[in-house]
Amino acid sequence: MALIDFGGVKENVVFAGWITSKKELARLLKISDVFLLTSLWEGLPRSLVEAVSSGLPVCAGAVDGVTDIISDGETGLLHAPFDVSVAADNVEKILREPSFARRLAAAASNKIDEQFDIRRMVRLQDDLYKNLVSSSD
Repeated sequence: MALIDFGGVKENVVFAGWITSKKELARLLKISDVFLLTSLWEGLPRSLVEAVSSGLPVCAGAVDGVTDIISDGETGLLHAPFDVSVAADNVEKILREPSFARRLAAAASNKIDEQFDIRRMVRLQDDLYKNLVSSSD
């Protein structure tokens, strides 16, 4: 918090915490300019899928799961894990270049289709678990 106060951006930063309401999530995504994901590991980040589906441009760490959706410079901007400097530069680029940001967001949104539909993904995971259990008998 002190760094945000020092940087003079306190009014532009939201620490949302754990969000359980779809309505609150939609509200936060709607008021956002960019989605930054700094995870060091991901399976398939649902938050990323939600952000892309809502039309936000993405800056994220180039880790497994993220790179299934985001291609650097095509559907978002990627940085190496722990590379805070590049992550910050990517966020600034998105904020400074709205037409570039819209192009990235549109390309990412087009990539999110039935392949990443939550109902389909849960069904496939359920099928996998059932097959694993039945094959161990």
